Amino acid sequence: MIITNAALRGREGTWDVFIENANFRSIVASPADSDNRDGSSAADLFDAAGRLVVEPFVDAHVHLDFSNIVGRPRPNESGTLFEAIEIWAERKVKSLNDFDEIYRNALVAARSEAANGTGFIRSHTDVTDPDLTALKAILQLREDVKDWIEIQIVAFPQNTVLSFRDGPQLLEQALEMEPTLLAASRTMRARPKTVWPR
Repeated sequence: MIITNAALRGREGTWDVFIENANFRSIVASPADSDNRDGSSAADLFDAAGRLVVEPFVDAHVHLDFSNIVGRPRPNESGTLFEAIEIWAERKVKSLNDFDEIYRNALVAARSEAANGTGFIRSHTDVTDPDLTALKAILQLREDVKDWIEIQIVAFPQNTVLSFRDGPQLLEQALEMEPTLLAASRTMRARPKTVWPR
């Protein structure tokens, strides 16, 4: 494949980008007669028409398991992070975490990211769930989309390891499932209003 007539950051003029086996083979100045390229069929060419070509974007912090769930089980009236975390805990208490729904919603989010130029996602995925439903769904998604977007999975104890029933054991189980990273939050502590199970 050849991307023709591309603008590149830090370079004057337009450039042809040659891609072979999903690797950049070479970048050369676009010829003055851009319609006359040796040995290239129209199917192998994409004319960028002077538009900027850049490397894929990186979304370094997203929660794919929370994608597209606004209002379920209830709206976040305050609009705060703490209420959003409480709502996620309520979803678990009410057994609303469904593998298929989480997978479908996360796939929609991943497609939207890719359509807007993102090539790499780091998803913080909840591991304070008795069945690790969200983690299982996002692990499956990572495998299914690996040909067009890279997903790193951060095992993230959303409702804190020590506040959630069997939190340490769940974290151990999650790590055995081979997420990419492990993270924790210093800003979230058990609060009297919190509704997650103990």
